[in-house]
Amino acid sequence: MRPKQLSFFWVLFAAQALGAAIILRAVVPLYRELALHGADPRDGPSVRLWAIAGLAIIHLAYWKAWHSFKNVTLPRQILLAHLFQFAARLNFVFAGAMFSVAYFARPEHIVFQFFRCLLLLCILFSIFCFSLQLERIANAFAGNGAFPDINSPGSL
Repeated sequence: MRPKQLSFFWVLFAAQALGAAIILRAVVPLYRELALHGADPRDGPSVRLWAIAGLAIIHLAYWKAWHSFKNVTLPRQILLAHLFQFAARLNFVFAGAMFSVAYFARPEHIVFQFFRCLLLLCILFSIFCFSLQLERIANAFAGNGAFPDINSPGSL
């Protein structure tokens, strides 16, 4: 892989990380309000727009990387492999924990609206995709030399 291609790969990864940070910055205060005070937080249009922007950034970068970089060879770095694997697991556990706090801890305070539920599912899927990207990078650093093929059994 040429250095220019590898640089573009890392730019796409950075974009995904930025999208995840935007989502977390937008929604964590809402979840905190719900967990601490039990009130259904009022997510204004700006929060929704930030969340949608984060979703769009993650998905544009994720799917571009998915289609453009079937095989990425990275130098074998076991410590980096472990750190990326840890980040992948922590990322998804954190998203699951936020969901649990918001929707299972205080269900009596939740006002279910179609758009909000759809947005929540999209956020969870985006975080899942970002976690997969972290795992693929970890696998490449572990010396597998390539991302696993999602179509092969047991690859994820």
